Amino acid sequence: MTPMPTGSIGIPGEHDPAPQHGRMLLLSAWTAVLVLIGLVAAARIFAAILLNSGPNWLVPTSIAIGSFGVVAAVVAFASIHRAIWAYSALGVSTAALAANLALLLNYL
Repeated sequence: MTPMPTGSIGIPGEHDPAPQHGRMLLLSAWTAVLVLIGLVAAARIFAAILLNSGPNWLVPTSIAIGSFGVVAAVVAFASIHRAIWAYSALGVSTAALAANLALLLNYL
């Protein structure tokens, strides 16, 4: 039985080798930093919900941007065998977090 193709994104298949340790360490550390900074954004959004502060569109927009960033981080780990895809996806996740923080700092 031949394994099914995993597509162009580079999702590891059953017979693919383990990812490089350095790449896995870099992606994990980068993602950990994003999570820690993202917790600050989440705390600000939680406070905005409790205090009913800021414009009405801010909370849903911030949640949508944050969700997009999380999906980009998942894509980074799913495509770990292709360095350019993984690093680009984490770059998109970083940009989403930066946009989210910029929104929060400007409107809260």
